[in-house]
Amino acid sequence: MQRFVFRVLLVLLVSVSSPGIYGIAVGAGAPQGGPQQCLSLNIPLASYVYGYLDKLAGLGYLPEMRLGVKPYTRLQAARWVEKINAQVNNRGDIPDYAADMLAQLNQEFEPELQRLAGGPREPWLGLREWTGSGSYYHGNTLPELGTKASWQPLNTNNGGYRLADGGNWSLAARLEAELAPALVVSVTPRVATNRDSTAVSLTAGYVKTQLNNVEIQVGKEDAWWGQGVRGSRSLSNNAAPATSLKLSNIDAMNWGFLGPTYFTMRYSVLENDRSDVKYPSLVGLRCDFIPRSNFTFGLSRLDIVGGAGRMLTRSDLKDFIFGTNSDAAGDKWNTQAGGDFRWRLGNGVEVYGEVYGEDQSGYMPSQLSELAGIYIPKLNASGDWEARLEFAHTLPCWYTHSVYTNGWVYKDNILGDYMGSDADRYYGQLAHYLPGGVQFSLNLEHLIQNATGSGVQQKVDSFWLAAEQRLAPDVLLRAEVGVARVLNTNYHAGLTSHTGLASLTITEEFF
Repeated sequence: MQRFVFRVLLVLLVSVSSPGIYGIAVGAGAPQGGPQQCLSLNIPLASYVYGYLDKLAGLGYLPEMRLGVKPYTRLQAARWVEKINAQVNNRGDIPDYAADMLAQLNQEFEPELQRLAGGPREPWLGLREWTGSGSYYHGNTLPELGTKASWQPLNTNNGGYRLADGGNWSLAARLEAELAPALVVSVTPRVATNRDSTAVSLTAGYVKTQLNNVEIQVGKEDAWWGQGVRGSRSLSNNAAPATSLKLSNIDAMNWGFLGPTYFTMRYSVLENDRSDVKYPSLVGLRCDFIPRSNFTFGLSRLDIVGGAGRMLTRSDLKDFIFGTNSDAAGDKWNTQAGGDFRWRLGNGVEVYGEVYGEDQSGYMPSQLSELAGIYIPKLNASGDWEARLEFAHTLPCWYTHSVYTNGWVYKDNILGDYMGSDADRYYGQLAHYLPGGVQFSLNLEHLIQNATGSGVQQKVDSFWLAAEQRLAPDVLLRAEVGVARVLNTNYHAGLTSHTGLASLTITEEFF
């Protein structure tokens, strides 16, 4: 299996690394006069940058749509900041809170903005940021039916980090280096402690180089494929990241009416202590397109495939490539495939969705899971109030498999959406922005998880308040407090439990 995957990746690498074949989309992927095919470090999913870019785009200062594949690179974000600056200079009507956001982004990406303007690229090595966090958690760890995974209400989408009952403390530092134009490195060690244990881990660490227009990255970091905010059908940061080989094009390739196009390919080997099939591979390919300035969509496929005793042979390749199902005894892969989109309507309103299948019929995805959302960035004239609504649904087959019985799981966490199989989730958020980097949000979530066949529903109602404030241009303080009620806990009819979380996080950045 490994040999086959590397052959496929090599073919794709050669094709996308040759800009002469398809052409580089200078107008959308790289500004005229800026550096072409320039390597840069990635922005962690927990960064404030994603929220700032979403908000400024919603206010109309970024005409270009953001992609559904994350993390973004620093140079990619700097190009968007450059375009926001141009819009603000032309319009001159930016509210104070948004002006503070833009000033922060300009400070964050000053080296990349200078590079875009033709400035030199200096080697750099140092501490990018450190983060200290303290939290108090009280509640249950709940099982995910049909898989070997579990989850914690109010504690999801955080790289697989579990909270112990009581106090939890952690300290992490992100060290990065740009050693050469074609070599960058990032490592993020963390020490975490609670009343039960103390652990030191490497939460992220990777090295990147490039071949023409292709980034070649080896290591691990949180990733997200899709447009959902609370969850993604196939790949999110709900589970710990697996060590991966990743290939992606740096500058957009122009594919005619499909517009600027980006490719991402991933290959990793999952854990060898699974109780079903040891060390299977996780193989993924994603394509993102921007055919219009107000519309973007992505297509992706991910497979848990192979593993001990189930390596692919040449006779399997046609069925694997076309997703044809095998009989249960001979099945060697579990596939998820589908598409997602984001569409900007009038007044900055964005609708987005995901439709993926975990089976196939007639060479098309079947057994569908859906997500639909709407983002309203301007509830009032200045846009300092905004709202978001999101719905997601999964069928009983989702994240389960007859051979890979652990499920769509890595280290006890679902790789996709923490809601699990046979579930419905309703999420709403109301947020308010103030000058000085101050934000507040009220979040409500209603999750229904079905015990297929028994008629028992586990219902989780969650409510949390989140806030953040910049104590200084380089210091960000975040706080969160929330409660959750679990009806029919562990699918025991009539059993009710409660969960509570209070956390405080401080991050100091070094520009």
